[in-house]
Amino acid sequence: MTGRRWLLVALLLSLLVNGAVLGLIVSERLVDGEARAVRDISRMMLRDAPEQFRGAIREGMVAHRAEARSAFRELQSARRDVLKMLKAEPLDAEALSLGFQRIRQADSALKGVMHQVLIEVLPSLSAAERTPIAERHELRRKKFKDKKPECETRPPSPGQRQEP
Repeated sequence: MTGRRWLLVALLLSLLVNGAVLGLIVSERLVDGEARAVRDISRMMLRDAPEQFRGAIREGMVAHRAEARSAFRELQSARRDVLKMLKAEPLDAEALSLGFQRIRQADSALKGVMHQVLIEVLPSLSAAERTPIAERHELRRKKFKDKKPECETRPPSPGQRQEP
């Protein structure tokens, strides 16, 4: 009887653990794209922050979460609309131009929210504490620049004459 009881307890424990793991996986899948994107942006901002100020940045991100989600929602909507336009026949150049303008504005709004968090947190840092943040930012920009392929000749701009 003791062996059966042990087996029953082990089976129930296994079911509980598997249920918990399955619940975590399902809940992660059900989290909407906005929340995941805002969380990813927060992680990116926290990655470059000095350890002692990560809490302040996290608090700032929480305080601006609604704005960030709204800005991200608008950016996603603008991108979806442009994709629909690209698939439509005929392609309306004026609507496409407005669509790309809307993407730029939404992207700028999202960056503005992130910048606002930094504006609220960075003044509390000394120049010595801000320097590593600036250096990491410069290093990231340099890596991006190094990855861009160099073109010897640029294609002509729209409306620009091509020379033979």
